[in-house]
Amino acid sequence: MSFSFHWPWGVHEWGHMLAARWRGLKVERFAIGFGPPLVTWRRKGVDYAICSIPLGGYVALPQMAPMEAIEGETDSKREQLPPITPVDKMIVAFAGPLFSFLLAVALSLIVWVAGIPSDKSEFITTIGYVDAKMPAAAAGLRVGDKIIAIDGNKTRKWRQVMLNIILGTGKEVVFTVERDGKILTIAVPPSRENEDRLRRVGIQPAMTFLAGPLIKDSPLELAGARPGDELVSLDGIPVTSYSTIMDVCRENVDHGIPLTVLRDGQTIETTIIPRKPKGMEQVILGNLEVKGEAYVDHPNPAQQISEILYQTKRILVSLFSPGGGINPSHLSSAVGIFDAYSQMVKYDIRLALWFSVLFNVSLAIFNLLPLPVLDGGHILLALIEKIRGREMNIKILNAIQTVFVVLLLGLFVYVTFFDVKRLARRQQQEKLYQEEDRKVIEFAPPEFYTAPDQTPEP
Repeated sequence: MSFSFHWPWGVHEWGHMLAARWRGLKVERFAIGFGPPLVTWRRKGVDYAICSIPLGGYVALPQMAPMEAIEGETDSKREQLPPITPVDKMIVAFAGPLFSFLLAVALSLIVWVAGIPSDKSEFITTIGYVDAKMPAAAAGLRVGDKIIAIDGNKTRKWRQVMLNIILGTGKEVVFTVERDGKILTIAVPPSRENEDRLRRVGIQPAMTFLAGPLIKDSPLELAGARPGDELVSLDGIPVTSYSTIMDVCRENVDHGIPLTVLRDGQTIETTIIPRKPKGMEQVILGNLEVKGEAYVDHPNPAQQISEILYQTKRILVSLFSPGGGINPSHLSSAVGIFDAYSQMVKYDIRLALWFSVLFNVSLAIFNLLPLPVLDGGHILLALIEKIRGREMNIKILNAIQTVFVVLLLGLFVYVTFFDVKRLARRQQQEKLYQEEDRKVIEFAPPEFYTAPDQTPEP
């Protein structure tokens, strides 16, 4: 029998079935999902089913390793069917991951043409903020350091910076940075003191902020700012992150501080007084927007798949290493995957296409892991059979398969629990953000200002 944890089109199972027919195996059942069937039909001697639990699918092949724990007993008796060779078993088992990979290649061609919505700011690897309470500050990383590599892995995007920190396996994260024309190596012991227990060091990327539409009597309006002004410095500190702005504002609430903006290529000096809007505890300056330059990236299939293979390798190494940065609770179940798809579809269908490439390559690799029940396990058992010259005892084989079915299903329940927990937390945060967005930001006119159209005095 052959089975896989795979969504959503049954292409993986189709690969198993086509290979089985090619090699002359008996195909008894083709199912998408597990559990009680919702829809069934029979065609050319094969029972087809769409089942109630959308956690993968299977092709019932009585001449392969037994899988009664998931698929139930087959109508055909194994001993009454002609024997198949270990090579036949390896070909049939390998066909599923192969078809998943081929689907990824086909989708990558579409992504190549359609493109991926991106922003040039993602290529920034310069540090814009260092949390004074986190390990990066104690180790000596500074605002303005350009990250060239982490643990020897070159970085071109901030996403790569974060992945290299999270997926590291050592006790320290080794940064290679450029500072004032010099190349420095700084080792930072990561912290896991966060809700997700992921490795973090306390840095944020450098960003550029612009004044958005002005709010009446807001600090930005009363300071004489105009929409589109670029914030250069606040109280003499370069504005390179929103956390920098918040730190300065909290320390200078209701006190005038120097503000430097860039407008039409000219530097303008003024004074601004950070204040709290009516009924709010947060100190703000007004509407701020992150400066970015959107573009559509068109990576070719080789670029897409090579990057996915590299990331998958890093994830597996981190997952199975004793000091790895992630554990099974950080993986995604069907809940997490469907949620990711829905979020991407809402934003841009092209992101969902790109995610489908990543998903199918990752699932092909996962199913090739040499674990009983998975395709890689079938290949391993067939290889052992070829070396021994005879099949493994069917009762022992069935017991091994059953144990690993229970373990894998337990893993999926475990992963799903954390996915549901993360989803609930995110929805709660989104609800809070929506409530904040619905609030009308209103500032009380300060009596100590000379006039709304003049620069306020400290």
